[in-house]
Amino acid sequence: MNKVYLNGRAMRTREEAHEQIARALRFPEWYGKNLDGLWDLLCDAQAEVSFGGTDAMLSALGEYGLRLLKTFYDAAEENPDLSFQVQADW
Repeated sequence: MNKVYLNGRAMRTREEAHEQIARALRFPEWYGKNLDGLWDLLCDAQAEVSFGGTDAMLSALGEYGLRLLKTFYDAAEENPDLSFQVQADW
């Protein structure tokens, strides 16, 4: 399984968040870079995702950051090939 580390400190905008996620998870070019598209691809992903720097990401993105994390949690519940954990801020 592919191990992926996401750095929330580098997610100061929605665009930066989706760019980092797309690169790390090797999403296809047609990825819509939105929460619906993220959900669709996460439900088919095979990866162990660790997410750090969430305090900085939530500070920058607010409510959207919460929805982003929820999308990962919900997709991991739906997809047995996807694990997701938030790391203590690093």
